[in-house]
Amino acid sequence: MDEVQGFSIQLKNIHLSTGSLEPFSFDLAPGDVCEIQSDSSDNARLILKLLATLERPAEGLFMLDGNELDFSHYQSLLPVKRRIACITTDAALITNRSLQENILIGKAWYNNTMQPDMPPLCRDLCRKFCIEDKLHLRPAATSPMEQRAAIAVRGLAKSPRLILVERPEDFVGRRRKSLFLEALKNFSKSGASLVFWSDDSETGRGWTTRKWLLEEGSFREIRL
Repeated sequence: MDEVQGFSIQLKNIHLSTGSLEPFSFDLAPGDVCEIQSDSSDNARLILKLLATLERPAEGLFMLDGNELDFSHYQSLLPVKRRIACITTDAALITNRSLQENILIGKAWYNNTMQPDMPPLCRDLCRKFCIEDKLHLRPAATSPMEQRAAIAVRGLAKSPRLILVERPEDFVGRRRKSLFLEALKNFSKSGASLVFWSDDSETGRGWTTRKWLLEEGSFREIRL
């Protein structure tokens, strides 16, 4: 796997207009693996959406690689979005494209090519997630779990600098949990930053470097 440089992120006095979180600040360094534990699924999703640049802060500063992001100028966010894998239940597939076309669309966008190759790692994940023989089908002809598997592979196919995952222990099914976690670990070892929200304390045991706790509307980091 090619090495990548994870994003360096600093959030200062962020206030969100939705949800119940009090203003918060945090940083994320390249290669960090951060686990979110939360008493509110809405607040956990808001953090992931904020990092994905899908939630605009009402107040505060969002710094990425030393530069302030301008959420009022959508075009300026596109180069950032191209290198973020958002593997969440909010993510969707394009209905009139095959699974393979969906998986490769991010890679095609980033590499500016209409015919990108399927990376060997992603081809291997398709096989392990049992969707290799479904790649020619459109989403409507596949099961919800197969669609989630395609969303996961799509995110990893574009060599992301930041990977955001909602409940990795469940996203592609419990039977394939270990396969998915191993893929995420490999990407983090290659240099990508990873943030995931989990309800299972065992999911991040032994490999996370950071832990954030969202509790009663407050944000705090737990020292590991």
